[in-house]
Amino acid sequence: MHSLFILPRIRILIKLLPIVVIGVFLCIRSVSAVAINTWDNSDADNSWNNPNNWSLGVVPDSDDIATFDATSDTPCNIDADVNVAGFDINTGYTSTITQTSTYTITVGGNGFLQDVGTFSGGSGTIDINGNLTLNGASAVFNSTSGTLQLGGGSFNHTSGTFNHSS
Repeated sequence: MHSLFILPRIRILIKLLPIVVIGVFLCIRSVSAVAINTWDNSDADNSWNNPNNWSLGVVPDSDDIATFDATSDTPCNIDADVNVAGFDINTGYTSTITQTSTYTITVGGNGFLQDVGTFSGGSGTIDINGNLTLNGASAVFNSTSGTLQLGGGSFNHTSGTFNHSS
């Protein structure tokens, strides 16, 4: 009599197993999709849009966190529209990243983190969909003269300089 109750439940579990496995796979895939793509300026032309200047051999996209650190302490000119998962300027990078012309910078939910160095906005839009965080005393963020939009995150300014002109 006890087996009469167990067998239907086992059949239900067997039918649900593929759905659970697919769900777990999709969760793992979405978590591991973001990659760190580090600025190395291998071609020494300071161009963001040159794939040879990035550690992964491709220009960062919406699946990448564009990272600047001691790997290459050289200027970077953003010479194309940018759409990245995150933007990190870490200890060891003391140079300048410049948003040239009217190019748009879109940063996803991983946000914009600046510990050091200088970020100089141009006249294009900067759209940050995560936190905008300035941590280091030597961090200088000169915002765009266009639109700076923070959506879905917060502005954290613990030290450093933030300049915005419109």
